[in-house]
Amino acid sequence: MVLPKLHPIAKTEIVTDAFRGYVNRLRIQDGAWKDMRGISSQEAPAIASGKPRGKLAVLTQPQGLLGKGALAWVDGGTLYYNNLPVALPAGVQLTGTGEKQLIGMGAYICIFPDKVYWNTQDHSDAGYMEAHFRAHADAGNPIAFAPCRADGSAYEGVFIGQSAPGAPDAGDYWLDTSKEQHSLKVYSQENEGWIAIPTVYTRIGAPGIGKAFRQYDGVTISGVRYDGEVEFLGDQAHALNGNKALSSCGEDWIAVEGLID
Repeated sequence: MVLPKLHPIAKTEIVTDAFRGYVNRLRIQDGAWKDMRGISSQEAPAIASGKPRGKLAVLTQPQGLLGKGALAWVDGGTLYYNNLPVALPAGVQLTGTGEKQLIGMGAYICIFPDKVYWNTQDHSDAGYMEAHFRAHADAGNPIAFAPCRADGSAYEGVFIGQSAPGAPDAGDYWLDTSKEQHSLKVYSQENEGWIAIPTVYTRIGAPGIGKAFRQYDGVTISGVRYDGEVEFLGDQAHALNGNKALSSCGEDWIAVEGLID
């Protein structure tokens, strides 16, 4: 019997003396690791086992998480970075409910849907991505409401009452309060009668309110309310809240569609 001749297989010995860490690729170099479960790179170039897992913080209402230089997350409307709460500037707030998406852009963390940004290098650099104005009415910072035209100009000498004024002249204005839905009317000499103005506007004035806006900008107004006892004024104030288009604006005022007595 004749048997085939067997050729010895050459042996190669590779010695890895340096740990090159985790590499997430299809082909990796010697010393690198594709799977590091339970292994730590803190002792590189030596290999070390991972430290026991521990509890760093307990979140009461987690809303979003991001790894950017250090761990960042939002919990109950508060932004945390590197396990410390971030003090956002006055007037910049995160809602305390709902899921949030944190996105890293350069040194910034952008938080949606609040549209708030914060600089991880310069902590004083934070604010809203969109134009934003917030004011609280008090003796030193009043907010004024008045009926106006589309260009923000005020109506002069408006008569207010349930009955039309006697002996009117052409161009006189009358705020008709005889019905539940009040209406602004102008006297027409040609028609010899009062004609309702189809679209009326309210001018909202406060220091700096229109500085960041332009005519025809779409805005969301909130927080307008009337705390008095006249019911229809409360309804008129409430109707000014919501999505509006600025018919016109100036540095210290804006004009939106709506009627307020």
